[in-house]
Amino acid sequence: MTVDPQDSWDVERVETVNEHRRFSVWTGLAAHRPLGNINRARNDPYRHSAKFRERYNGCPIHEPGA
Repeated sequence: MTVDPQDSWDVERVETVNEHRRFSVWTGLAAHRPLGNINRARNDPYRHSAKFRERYNGCPIHEPGA
């Protein structure tokens, strides 16, 4: 059986997820948050990167909801 590649989402949804949402290890469950100083140090760069994309894209970043 041969199956052609297919997109799992439509173009609009891909754009929404890739460019208008912020995903990081800090937006998940508290039990899954990173441990250690190095991982805690990553929190600021994640936040700054999201803010840059927000300004660059001209669209607010939305946190994923439950």
